[in-house]
Amino acid sequence: MSTQEPTTEMTPLEYLKQADKAMADGNGQRAAGLLCKATEATIINLAINEGLDGRDIDELARRLESGGLVEKHHFTSRLVTAKFLREHAANEIMEDYELEGAYDVTRRFVTRWQGEPN
Repeated sequence: MSTQEPTTEMTPLEYLKQADKAMADGNGQRAAGLLCKATEATIINLAINEGLDGRDIDELARRLESGGLVEKHHFTSRLVTAKFLREHAANEIMEDYELEGAYDVTRRFVTRWQGEPN
């Protein structure tokens, strides 16, 4: 599987706020895609704060983990969940309960590292 080049158009909290709105409006596919972007933007911001650079978001996550900031697989496992959310956004692959579980776990990850949106 190829990795995605990290890009951000909004802050993680802006993505999260939009994702929450989409979820509240019943648009789980849009919410999933936005939450994936919030996760990626969170990892990019953390990497920048740690002085890391790179173009491979998976590698950035591994490098953050190796710095002792968190337990092993903390960031990489959230990226896996985010990739499932991105796939759901494109192809609606999850049942509602799966989407809700992935959404909740990923939302907690973003708010842990970025705070709550206004």
